[in-house]
Amino acid sequence: MIAETIFVRRNLASVYSAFADLNNWTQVLPDILDVEVLYDDHYHQEFLMRVERPTGIETIRGIRFCSPTERIEIFQPVPPPLFSRMVGVWTFKAVEEGTEVKAERWFHLKDKNASVEVAGEKLRGYLQKNLGLFKESLEKKNAVFT
Repeated sequence: MIAETIFVRRNLASVYSAFADLNNWTQVLPDILDVEVLYDDHYHQEFLMRVERPTGIETIRGIRFCSPTERIEIFQPVPPPLFSRMVGVWTFKAVEEGTEVKAERWFHLKDKNASVEVAGEKLRGYLQKNLGLFKESLEKKNAVFT
């Protein structure tokens, strides 16, 4: 398991909404080419996300379970290459002057001989970058999300 936490100077509802609305992902993260929402009732979401990676374009199928303003759990029925399992959660907590966002990921590698530490550090780097980009977008003056 790996985890990263950030603090955002915005209220809990705004921060949660920015992460929960899949349409925001292409606005915030430059490596996300597009998102096709297959189902969204604000509690259950299914989507296909095309992501540009160093090895080429990757299509990620995700299923998310949303508990408004508290947490978003994600399950990837077809995990990214090199992984046999990938699940995660974002948790959102109101703190003085803003919101704390914690991203956690649990994973298993396809190759039993591959380094879990190396894969975890690479995944941690993606989490840090993505959380940082959301923080930056949310804290901009006049930040507008769909």
